[in-house]
Amino acid sequence: MLRTHSTILIRRKIEDVYQFVAVEFFDNYPKWSPEVRELEKLTSGQIRVGVTARQVRQDAGHRSEALFQVTDLRPPHELRFASLSKPHFHVRYLFEPVAAGTRLTFSFQLELPLFLRPLRGRIHDTLERGARQIVHNLKMLLEGDAAAEQEPGADGTASG
Repeated sequence: MLRTHSTILIRRKIEDVYQFVAVEFFDNYPKWSPEVRELEKLTSGQIRVGVTARQVRQDAGHRSEALFQVTDLRPPHELRFASLSKPHFHVRYLFEPVAAGTRLTFSFQLELPLFLRPLRGRIHDTLERGARQIVHNLKMLLEGDAAAEQEPGADGTASG
């Protein structure tokens, strides 16, 4: 299993960050992850545990399609997804209130298919870059122009 995460400080209240990322996920996800070409919610109603969706992504020239489901939703602190199709993945957004706003941590785990294991290092590097970009994009979207002037990692972004 490959694992990566990235953390960033967003100078907005936790409720605002959670609203944008979790509650409005199906409207906003393609904004912070432009690799998403299609996103279709398959379950009606508001976001909640059990809601399923289908996404089509284009990453580095590779097209992939995945079904995923909301597995945990704890307002305003956590949102989790897991794939229902292969390759299996798990996604976690963790929201922590801090004096300056919200510390957002994005975590991603991927069950690497056997045939891709020789490329493990390269895939892990790509996932780490992607995690850093996701939190940076969220910061830019939520803070506006002030965040756009900062490079990813310039304000406490960490990955691992």
